[in-house]
Parts: sequence; structure tokens; C-alpha cells
Amino acid sequence: MSALTGSYNTMVGNNEGSMAIGGKLSNMLGRAERLVAQFSYGTKETSYGLSFFKPQTGCFERNITFGLFDVKGQFPWSSVREVDRGVSFDFNFPVWRTRHTVRWEAVWRELSCLSRTASFPVREESGHSLKSSLAHTMVVDCRDSTILPSKGVYLKVNQELAGYTGGDIRFLKEEMELQLNRSLPWGCVLSSSLWGGLLMPFGERPSCIADRFFLGGPTTIRGFNMYSIGPYAESDFLGGDAYWAAGLHLYTPLPFGPGRPGFGDIFRTHLFINAGNLCSLDYGEGLRGHVSRLGSCLRWAYGAGVVLRLGNIARLELNYCFPTGVQLGDRICDGVQFGAGIRFL
Repeated sequence: MSALTGSYNTMVGNNEGSMAIGGKLSNMLGRAERLVAQFSYGTKETSYGLSFFKPQTGCFERNITFGLFDVKGQFPWSSVREVDRGVSFDFNFPVWRTRHTVRWEAVWRELSCLSRTASFPVREESGHSLKSSLAHTMVVDCRDSTILPSKGVYLKVNQELAGYTGGDIRFLKEEMELQLNRSLPWGCVLSSSLWGGLLMPFGERPSCIADRFFLGGPTTIRGFNMYSIGPYAESDFLGGDAYWAAGLHLYTPLPFGPGRPGFGDIFRTHLFINAGNLCSLDYGEGLRGHVSRLGSCLRWAYGAGVVLRLGNIARLELNYCFPTGVQLGDRICDGVQFGAGIRFL
């Protein structure tokens, strides 16, 4: 029996809040299919989407999803406005303890300047492009919590190949996330994270600003402003072709009511140190040159703060940061910094 339901809710992204209105038609064809329509209005992005979900009979985790989307985003750190319109097809399936997603996506992208003071490299990026890509994502998640784990390992590896199924954007993109968590006495937790990514454009055309990596801010390298690390022109940050970031945290319970349901169970204090680098690459330098670029001009910061867990949905951080390794052009946050999101270094 089909059921039509509506929803209205607020969502938290990485330092972004949004309001979402949607409708869902469940069990369309009698085999747990779903048709979902959603409109989302956020502080940085506005999106429309329509998706159809169909699981395999007898294995709900093996499923396909077809989607249509229209996303409008504003990125003030780069003075870029981006509009993406496209279609996607996802195949999700488990293999032993891992989850895999194979995705095909075709996107018509329009880039424009967010302000009249946009730098010349940003103005050069303005215009239309068509990206058609194949991507594969593997996830291993053995943690006891997705937001504030006390033990377990998390690994995510993503590869994206663009240009071989059409379009005028061609590149190979690799990205990895690793998190290790270990319980300590007195309710303390030691957590370490390592992120890395590499973007390799094909042909003579350089990478597009919409495909590059960005680093910095309360959810990545704390002690720096949002995405304000790495290559820049005038007041705009241009992103990079390669990056790495590492963080080490010591979480401790508050002195009142640790380990019991209630106020003290959703708060943690933490000490942290994080470091990383983001740079553009000259692909004529070879592997040794790439490693040298990523190892030089190190950015790092340390500090302490309070973490609030919002169920298993998101978390909030209020930190006092001491940015120490700072390079020319970086924008720092020396002192109190607030962060909200679901994905933290």
C-alpha cells in the first residue's frame, strides 16, 4: 500500500544550516520503493531535488537511486556563485564489512562572480561547463558512534573519474579519510584523524575551481577561517590540487554526571592539535616534487574547547584556538571559534 507523507525540518551541514521541505511517496510499486521530492534553503546553498529509490528484494542495503537536482551555492571565500543542474544514478551495495557506492553523474555547471571585486583568476573561471563522471566510494565504519565515538575505526576512500563518459571536464580525483578512536581510563577518549586528496587534470586544461579542494575552518584545520588556506589571488582563495590534514584530540567528560543520560552525557571537553597543507601542483615535477610541496609551508594550530553532541545527527564546537603555523595570505581565527557540522577533522 502506497503512503504519501510530507516533512518539514532543519538540517545542519559543515558550518551551514538549512531548512528543508519535502514529500515522500513510499512503497510505490509494492516493493519498498520511494519517490522523494525536496526543497532546501540554506545559508550557503539552495537546492531542489527529485529522487527514486528501489532496493533489491531480500537485501535492503543493495539498492539503486536515480535523482534529478538543481543546486545554487554561494562561496564568499572565493567570490564564486555556482549553479549545478544534473542527473545522477547510484548503486549501493555491501561487501563483507564495507559499504560501496558506484555513482554516475552528469552536471551542467554555471560559475559566475559573487561580487564586483572578484579577482581575475576567478573571473577567468566564469562560464558554463559540462561534467560527466564515474565515482566509487568505499566506507568501513566500526565506530560505536558517528558523532562522538569512544572506540573504533572509520575509513572512507573515494575515486572520481571525469571526462570519459562525455563532457568537457577531465580529471582523476582521489580522496581519503581515516579516523582512529581509543578509550582511555576515566571516560577519556583519544581520537586521531588523517585526511588527504589529489586532483589530476587531463590534457592542457587546468583544474576548475569547482573541482579543487579547500581547507581551513572550524570543521577542518581549526584556528583558520573557513576555507582560507592555500593558493589565493587578491582576497579570493582558489583551492588546490592536493592536500593533507591531520588532527589529534583528547576528549574528557565534564565533571558533573559523566556516563549517565542527561546534561553531562552530551557534552565533552577536548584538547586538540591539527595541521595540514593545501597547494597547487606542477605535474612536471614528479612524485618527489609533489611530496616536497605538501611538506613545506605547514599550517598548524592547537587549542581547547567544549563539544556538544546533537543526538547522532551533528555536533557543535566552541573552541579557543592558537594558530601557530601560519603562511602568507592565510586568514586566521586567533581566539574563540565556533563550528557546527557532521564531518570534523
